[in-house]
Amino acid sequence: MTRAEQVRQQIKELQNSLNENYMALADLLYEAWIERYYLEYGYSSLYEYIEAELDIKPRKAAYLISIKKKLLKLGLDWQDVEGIGWRKLGCISSHLNQDNYKELIEKAKNLSLRELSAELSQSETDTEQENKEETHKIRMTIMLDKDSMDIVQTALDEAKHIWNTQSNSEALKNICYEWFMSLEEN
Repeated sequence: MTRAEQVRQQIKELQNSLNENYMALADLLYEAWIERYYLEYGYSSLYEYIEAELDIKPRKAAYLISIKKKLLKLGLDWQDVEGIGWRKLGCISSHLNQDNYKELIEKAKNLSLRELSAELSQSETDTEQENKEETHKIRMTIMLDKDSMDIVQTALDEAKHIWNTQSNSEALKNICYEWFMSLEEN
């Protein structure tokens, strides 16, 4: 059995007990994404594979992969975030950086998901207000057919949820940033 098939089998087994095994699942989904194992499975994207074979939503998989990427970027191990559920980690992952990760991890350990989300939203609102006052905005208009618009709007909605924002502009910026980061990794 190839490593790709081993990963595929392990992903299926781990998704059955996601709450207990989300860290291991995040590792394997990340590996399947980085190594493009989904192509060997006959799918054109990881998310196509996830929707077809796994009983989790692509958004949850995106959260798990995003969390793993952020931990790797910051040089953190799963032990550093032990005891924090995947939803809380998904909530803080886009906010984590070298300057604040200790503080945010501690908050995630001590606050409820609702409290954590509210605190991050308030912080984001304050930052967006400061940025509004400091930067000049430029309008961008894009013409799409209905099918393309449905795809783009779905991506924006998912990105807004993942990055905990109400701003289409912020979501689009984050989607583009993640795309550029993925080019650097390959």
